[in-house]
Amino acid sequence: MDIFNELAQHFEAIDDFKRFIDSQLAVDPQFLERTFWLDGQQVAILNYLIQQHEIENRNLIEFINYLFVKGIDTYLHQPIHLTLKLKKVDLLSLLLTKIPHLSQGSRASQHALNSYDETGQTMLSHAIESGDVSVFTRIFALNLNIHQASRVSVADGMQGFLQPLQQAVAVNFPEAVDKLLNAGAQVDNPCLDIKETPLLLAAHLGKIDALKVLLNHPRASAIVEQQTNNKNAEGHTAIELLCRRLQENKEPEQALKGIAMLLCHGTPAPTNELFRDLLTTHRVKLVKAVKEYTADGHASIKFLRASHDKNNALHGIVYSGKTWSQMVKKFFGVTDRLAFKCEKLFLLDVNHSQADQDEQLFASFVKRYRESIKRSTFYSPWSEMLSKITTGQVNNWTDVCQYAKDYPSTRTARIVEEMTKPEPEVYVNLSNL
Repeated sequence: MDIFNELAQHFEAIDDFKRFIDSQLAVDPQFLERTFWLDGQQVAILNYLIQQHEIENRNLIEFINYLFVKGIDTYLHQPIHLTLKLKKVDLLSLLLTKIPHLSQGSRASQHALNSYDETGQTMLSHAIESGDVSVFTRIFALNLNIHQASRVSVADGMQGFLQPLQQAVAVNFPEAVDKLLNAGAQVDNPCLDIKETPLLLAAHLGKIDALKVLLNHPRASAIVEQQTNNKNAEGHTAIELLCRRLQENKEPEQALKGIAMLLCHGTPAPTNELFRDLLTTHRVKLVKAVKEYTADGHASIKFLRASHDKNNALHGIVYSGKTWSQMVKKFFGVTDRLAFKCEKLFLLDVNHSQADQDEQLFASFVKRYRESIKRSTFYSPWSEMLSKITTGQVNNWTDVCQYAKDYPSTRTARIVEEMTKPEPEVYVNLSNL
């Protein structure tokens, strides 16, 4: 009978197990340090117990603890690596309490904590792979090397050595991304053969939660925003990688969210005409994604300013009249409401943005103009100002005022007059008080 079959016969009662371990140690004091053949591999006794442990059906915590009572080395054969790999989270507390006090610590202890297992992964790498915030937090608290790469496989068949931040991005683990950035992880270091920084990797794999953290983290956002025009080894920028995912229908809603985020942080619209046409087709959903991002407390002013700029490619995307649906709507006098939705975003964004007075006045005008139309029993859907707003021909306060001056009897002129009318002065007769 091999040792593991014999060992398994003593799992029913802890006292029986203790007697068996003691008898083996009496014969061979190094029994717990050795490895034994099992299914073609060399396995230590502690690791075998970890493999066999099941919290509900076969709870071996007390049995594992007895091995530590007998003086087994916490680092030998990397039981914590194995526990993380197998996601035996309930064993983690026990194993972590057995780590020697690191304040006395030695370089050997730190080396053991940062060591690789047979898969080429560190403890930190396994903790990231778990996707469990509690597990990651406890392993992260061991002050492991946050720059040490591990060999991992990610989506789309990509594999290679990734640093912890890169791996956290690849598995879309925003809490880990945040903690690693707080600790000073390298946000500008590329990885894999395609030479992708965390930003490019997030876009390539469509990891939008991680992308959001990268774009908004106080220690990283400025660096990340400078990288938005950077290309990977295949010549693609972050926004192009997300457009490609949208084109290939890979989680298209998530891709649009990522594109909206990048545009809100000042990323230029893609130069590729096919991608621009693609975004034009999805312009309504794109603005909706911007609205959702703004509602979450983020600024959309960079997106709005770019869409107002007639020399900016985004202007042609947001205010495009080239789609069949828009041409049909225009023919039948159906108003395109997207411009009104954009200016509504501007008003929502004013409290935490750098909007100037002209921008605020134009947004307020569009809101009043829309409300005026809604109150009207009859109005012309082919109204010149309505057409100019919805097509982006007029998108600033100066042009509105000029139009009001040129056409003083129009709805526009009346609204401008209301907006520019000085507030009446109030006089108080103090003698009556």
